[in-house]
Amino acid sequence: MEQWKALKFALNDIEKLIWSKTDFFDAGQHGLQAYRVRAIQSYLWMVMHNKKGHIEASQRAAESQGFAEKWGGRMVRCWVRKWVTVRELLVSSRGHHAKTFSLYDDPAVRNEL
Repeated sequence: MEQWKALKFALNDIEKLIWSKTDFFDAGQHGLQAYRVRAIQSYLWMVMHNKKGHIEASQRAAESQGFAEKWGGRMVRCWVRKWVTVRELLVSSRGHHAKTFSLYDDPAVRNEL
């Protein structure tokens, strides 16, 4: 019973986030974060209203947003778990990797320039 309440409130909050005009996703309405949010909404809707199981709902939600069925389904369940517990969306770290070596770090090259 407690889990159903948590899922119901999570569905309500995600729908508010989607329809909110003030919250913008990292890359707009067609970015990765927006697809993830719609997959979370789809999963919660199928579990709450269509009485689907967690695995089937996550796989369908993943496919509906263009993710792979198996791996995407696992990721949707991970995103939903994070959303339900802390109401936090994952941010893509693509392009934010640490640069470990640069030619400018070499003193000989720096002196030549």
